[in-house]
Amino acid sequence: MQYDETFVKDLHEKSFLITGASGFVGQQLLRALSDLACSVDAHIYVELVTRDLSSLVKSIKKQGISERVSTSYIQGEIGTSLTPSRPLDYVFHLATPTSTAINRGNPREMLMLHIESAKWICDSANVTVTCPKVLFTSSGAVYGGGDRSEERVTEDSLISPNTSRPGMAYAEGKRVAEMLFHEAERDGLLTPVIARLFAFSGPGLPLDRNFAIGNFVRDAISNQHIVVRGDGTSVRSYLDSRDMAWWLIQALGITPPSFALHIGSEDAISISKLANLVAFRYQTLTALKCTVLIQNTKSAIDGFDYYVPSTERTRRHLGVKTTIPISDSIDEMIRLGMQ
Repeated sequence: MQYDETFVKDLHEKSFLITGASGFVGQQLLRALSDLACSVDAHIYVELVTRDLSSLVKSIKKQGISERVSTSYIQGEIGTSLTPSRPLDYVFHLATPTSTAINRGNPREMLMLHIESAKWICDSANVTVTCPKVLFTSSGAVYGGGDRSEERVTEDSLISPNTSRPGMAYAEGKRVAEMLFHEAERDGLLTPVIARLFAFSGPGLPLDRNFAIGNFVRDAISNQHIVVRGDGTSVRSYLDSRDMAWWLIQALGITPPSFALHIGSEDAISISKLANLVAFRYQTLTALKCTVLIQNTKSAIDGFDYYVPSTERTRRHLGVKTTIPISDSIDEMIRLGMQ
């Protein structure tokens, strides 16, 4: 992976803050930062903000994070007073609500949580005193996922959520949060980098959450039988978690673009084909037969029909590419899941 020369040269003794550090993205970023610090012979400081301190500490010990990364902790959630132990150079703001139950059952709360999360960083004098570069993980959901389209959404797309549809509070919350970070920049408080995340696979992805690929791997491992509740026609694309982490780190290392970055893959695959691919990879690795059942049911919590980004401008701006194919990503998920 190639990094901006200035970023790498100046990485030594730099200080990072990661909110939502115990989550999937936070864990992959910490692993990648550790690898980067070792590869360029740098020492960095990383302050981790989490609600679940004990599990985060256990996870870090299990990962074997390099001694070149000095970690410290702030236990708390959105709204907790932030007093970093060192002046900050970079912030990864990952702590935003993702609960499907809240999004559907209490959309007003979901919207306000996103606003409060953004204000938490923008209004924290101890964070903004050094005017750090802040990467905010937004979502491809900001485009609304309306009528089915077979075209990848581009980084300069002006498509937005239809707020009269149920379940749009999460998407609209991300949009409002992006605006708040841009307003903070105009006030001279920080330098924002907006990264809209799509779908991922690979190490660290939970197998027991609302992620289709994770559920498929879990089903294959647990009973050699994958269940697709819907009709399988929805289309997704998956970027491996290791590529995701490198892209996000690179995004902090260069001049922020005038557009929101797309962090995801352009390689579209239907949910039914994905299920069969997981079954095939499981059979290849274990020599055990794995079946797939398509239930052809629909639910109010179903996601977008087509959720695939264009990443051309993002890849060109960051100088990155997809390095890990989905088959290899699935293989690694299966291996780790069977440990």
